[in-house]
Amino acid sequence: MTFKDFLKKFAGKGALRTQLYWLKNYDGSIPLDYIGRFENLSGDMNEVFSILKLNNIALPHKIKSPKDDYRKYFDSESNDIIWNIYREDIEVFGYSFS
Repeated sequence: MTFKDFLKKFAGKGALRTQLYWLKNYDGSIPLDYIGRFENLSGDMNEVFSILKLNNIALPHKIKSPKDDYRKYFDSESNDIIWNIYREDIEVFGYSFS
């Protein structure tokens, strides 16, 4: 299965629903004090530990992907699929395709 076929079949469904699907209340609000980012997991968890007045715990990075440029897997059609499904996430969290 190609990456584009994977997107067509699974993007926006099940565990790949938008992040805001998992975060919003029924009224559309986000009842959280802090939202960390996976791409900055260690630093953001340190912030959480600090807020909660807990000792920092080093988080191991056990499964690392190769240092490929993820953009090489996207073409205009796959970008459109992502944009149409995850537009609100992209806008709310400040992501971009660049």
